[in-house]
Amino acid sequence: AIGKFIEENAYGLIREVYEKDNFVFDLSGGAVSSRKFAEASEKVRKTAKENSIIIGLLPSKRVNESVKFLFKREKKREHFNNTNEKELFTKTKEDYKKFPPLFRELCDFIVYVKGKNVDEAADEIINFLIKYLIDELKIK
Repeated sequence: AIGKFIEENAYGLIREVYEKDNFVFDLSGGAVSSRKFAEASEKVRKTAKENSIIIGLLPSKRVNESVKFLFKREKKREHFNNTNEKELFTKTKEDYKKFPPLFRELCDFIVYVKGKNVDEAADEIINFLIKYLIDELKIK
């Protein structure tokens, strides 16, 4: 059932929203990197890249720090309550490995959030957007 929703409805919803102006779309990592629904994820990446400024959020530039950061979060998620910690750590590490190269290709800007509070991360995004828009105005 979820696969049918993703394949038939999720991409259509994303495409519909992209026809509007001035909005922020918060896509999960799974929306752009699903192995199970690879074709839908490819469509989402293509649509996003063609129609928006993409800002990615990653924990750290260092893979090991990022995996530890995410593992700590994953352990608290209810749907992982019955998962062996070693298996969860391995899953977290394997899932994370795809993000740095994908984000380097997909994103216009990446914010590394480990050690930053919400305001610091938001300021980094705002400063990027201001510079981006100024550069766009200079080109036109």
